[in-house]
Amino acid sequence: MKIGPAHVDLAMRLRKQIQKETATIGDGEGVAVVLLWSFVADHAKAHKHELEPLFRDQVEAFLGFARDNLEMVRPQ
Repeated sequence: MKIGPAHVDLAMRLRKQIQKETATIGDGEGVAVVLLWSFVADHAKAHKHELEPLFRDQVEAFLGFARDNLEMVRPQ
């Protein structure tokens, strides 16, 4: 998994689009989780990994990065 400024910029643009097309924060979360699952599933299949452990590992690895580098709260 790679995360850099270009990835964050793209994610923010997509986030704004998803926010426009969803009624609630929970709806947006649902879209985000489905997207995350689908990309990790692609990764698992391409590299012959077990999906669920890879998903958990990716989320765990991301938590430290996100905690220290990201603040993405919807403007009020």
